[in-house]
Amino acid sequence: MPRPLRWLATSPLAAAAAAFVVAGGIAWYLVQLEDSAFQARQANRVMAHLAAVRSDIEREMNLDLTPLYAFEALILAKPQVDDAEFQRVSAALTHNLPVIREIQLSPGVVRHVYPATDAARVLGMDLRTLPGQKEIVEQTIRDGVLRVAGPVHLVQGGMALIARNPIYLGLNGKRRFWGFVTVLLDYPAFLHSISGLADDPDVEVALRGKDSLGADGRVFFGDPALFADPRAVAEV
Repeated sequence: MPRPLRWLATSPLAAAAAAFVVAGGIAWYLVQLEDSAFQARQANRVMAHLAAVRSDIEREMNLDLTPLYAFEALILAKPQVDDAEFQRVSAALTHNLPVIREIQLSPGVVRHVYPATDAARVLGMDLRTLPGQKEIVEQTIRDGVLRVAGPVHLVQGGMALIARNPIYLGLNGKRRFWGFVTVLLDYPAFLHSISGLADDPDVEVALRGKDSLGADGRVFFGDPALFADPRAVAEV
């Protein structure tokens, strides 16, 4: 029986400090496996598909991370944010962004949660005490760089990608850490928003880079074997 030919490609994606790696493969049963022109056409097809997946991920992440930067600007201008203002701004920022599951402000511990119906289980929580999250939270504080953790199981239930933006107040070497603005992205909804993950039944796609580790992170979607062949690589 003819063996399946699989072409693979990887593509690191950086969204702020979050790095995903995208791999794709296409399985074809060939009689003439040595047809290099055919193989080249299929490799081009996979690369075009991965470019579309990468573009979808970039678009979705850019949209869904908008509240992180909006609240950073608000906090720098007004560090004491009251809950009524937080709820009002959050509602405006998340309009027509269904992948965003929750927004948190954490000056020390979690003080504000949108939507308010999610607040009971997380208000007062110190992010550094979350199971499996202490290292990435502390690294984010040290580096001062936005990072995306996950996908993780939430104490509220379900799975999410967690984007945290560390906020610092002050200038000229006198900066102090204020806390985090956090956006939780519903993981199944995020995958559903990336049309290229499912719109071509002949092309397989995998994602890795759990907890912002890029090529060093674990595969969190698809077949890990798709990363075995480095012949086609594209970086963003």
